[in-house]
Amino acid sequence: ALNIGVDVKKKTKEGRRIIQDRLLAIAGGLDEITVLLSDDELDAILSAYTAYLAGKGNAVTVDGSDGVIYLPLKKQDHRLEEYQ
Repeated sequence: ALNIGVDVKKKTKEGRRIIQDRLLAIAGGLDEITVLLSDDELDAILSAYTAYLAGKGNAVTVDGSDGVIYLPLKKQDHRLEEYQ
């Protein structure tokens, strides 16, 4: 629903760069990152961002046999609110 890295392979440098650029555009406060992050680091940011969205009521809960996952709701603007 975030449309970050659709049809992109995050194991490649080019794929990680695309995902990172799109993610950093919506997850404010990360614009100081100048190095290319690893796929694990990108996963961690995406997980934290999804948790943020779930806390704001902007994610749907999917119950599975081995646990629960959260998926961001399809919305036009998922940018973080400014911190005060």
